[in-house]
Amino acid sequence: MAYQGFGDNLESDTIGIKIFEKKLNTFFLANSFSKNFGLYNERIGALHIISHNKDMSETILTNIQPIVRSNYSNPPFHGAGIVTEILSDNVLKNLWMNELNSMRKRIHNMRSLLSEHLSRKQSKVDFDYIINQKGMFSIIDLDGKQVTRLKDEFGVYLLKSGRINIAGLNDSNIRYVADSINSVL
Repeated sequence: MAYQGFGDNLESDTIGIKIFEKKLNTFFLANSFSKNFGLYNERIGALHIISHNKDMSETILTNIQPIVRSNYSNPPFHGAGIVTEILSDNVLKNLWMNELNSMRKRIHNMRSLLSEHLSRKQSKVDFDYIINQKGMFSIIDLDGKQVTRLKDEFGVYLLKSGRINIAGLNDSNIRYVADSINSVL
């Protein structure tokens, strides 16, 4: 779970976990705070073992500990300290939650604007799927040649898969990006 808080809100974005918890006796959850805390060079996260069976949890932990130990001895500490400090202080936690809400609203707004600008010139393609996606990124239905044209002709960079960083869009560049995408469709 790398984008908690960027979908609907912190609580609603955990619905998948709650479904797994009801249906599975044991499961793993990899959680990252790199995106929602903006800690990219610290890469803070955790692997959670959720189990209704204590013996199973202990067996899994016994098997995971040597793997963790062989991959890293001392993980980065600064990011963990930052997250702990923020989540332990109600004032800082509320400030972070407000900032996260603002970022989520901005991303939702950019999704809507991108879909709207793309749809204005392309009546044959329905771009509503962009609005319905969640998180900082979207996959736009483009092939490799179209992505290459975007880069070479317009200076718009996406992954070959059509993955675009919605958080990188703003009021100054969104129309240009949409017009560029429409040019290659």
